[in-house]
Amino acid sequence: MSADVPEVSLVEVSKRFGEITAIEDISLEIRQGEFLTLLGPSGSGKTTLLRLIGGFEHPTTGRVLIRGEDVTGVPPNRRNTSTVFQDLALFPHMSVGRNVEYGLMLRGVPDAPRREQAERLLHLVGLEGFYRRNVSRLSGGQRQRVALARSLVLEPAVLLLDEPLTGLDEKFREQMQVELKNLHARLGTTFVAVTHNQEEALSMSDRVAVLRDGRLEQIGPPGELYEAPRTEFVADFIGSANLLRGDLAEPGMTFRSHGLVLRARVASGVGVGPAVLMVRPERIVIGPEAARQTNRYEARVDTVIYKGAVVEVYLVLDTGQRLRAHQRTGGAQQIPSAGSRVTVGWDAGDSIVLPSVPARHVADEREEVKSDSRSRAPR
Repeated sequence: MSADVPEVSLVEVSKRFGEITAIEDISLEIRQGEFLTLLGPSGSGKTTLLRLIGGFEHPTTGRVLIRGEDVTGVPPNRRNTSTVFQDLALFPHMSVGRNVEYGLMLRGVPDAPRREQAERLLHLVGLEGFYRRNVSRLSGGQRQRVALARSLVLEPAVLLLDEPLTGLDEKFREQMQVELKNLHARLGTTFVAVTHNQEEALSMSDRVAVLRDGRLEQIGPPGELYEAPRTEFVADFIGSANLLRGDLAEPGMTFRSHGLVLRARVASGVGVGPAVLMVRPERIVIGPEAARQTNRYEARVDTVIYKGAVVEVYLVLDTGQRLRAHQRTGGAQQIPSAGSRVTVGWDAGDSIVLPSVPARHVADEREEVKSDSRSRAPR
């Protein structure tokens, strides 16, 4: 197949459930061999989009193509895709090997080559020697690997991952992020994952597609989404961000916010008038070094929170705006104490002016993600 042909193409796809629109007019191309993550809050449409690719749902309008072939009405078992479901869907009465072989058995592959392929995939996912073990005796992370092996043994063009690391504790989830990324690099298979976890999406993906209210908000490499978001929602949803509301005073770089005059980059399409300025907490300098920054102001330290590798410093500017800064621990920079007076600053290139959306709407969607995360947390 030509490298110019996308692995997956969604062409003006919409999906409605009765009066509810889950996906609205999304066009998206997924490249051969890339790791793409669909990221968004609960209800953004990311799981519906994954199910449309896998054939578990069919679009109300639009087309789905895999390797250039229109599969819009084709059922899941006839698509060149395989899915790792959120609940893994392993057969508890079967051994690890039999679980991995199951899809091959349905295809009529004979016993000997079936076992050979299963053993090869178990070795690939770090479960060599587990062929005869019952899945009920495995840890959560081991079951995740069995589910991966069972999907990959079918050699799909596209592997679909529905919240693949949900339910794992934080340390093991970080380990599995690295293992999934390494596995993807070894196989060269196209991976499409769904998650609401921003860190997961940024650490594993070649590109991330951010969804909101059934629409594609922005797609790009993790660094681009973090450093150059195109909308306030993406800026606020990806990582931590300080958002200052005000007005772009001129087509250049001057931004005014309740007594502050700031210089910043300006996102494409932002015109004179109401806007929002974003600066990441780690870009804010505190202390003598701040005097050399383009934007510099006096502030009071409100709260200091120790978080191991970093300290979060909550600041109140003399003009009343609140900021959060991150300082690394163990360095030469002195950590300020609560109540102290400091100078804070950042360079113009470290902040960006974006189109403004209602603050409450963004806050509500972030709270929705927090609530969703709490509901999924292990009890």
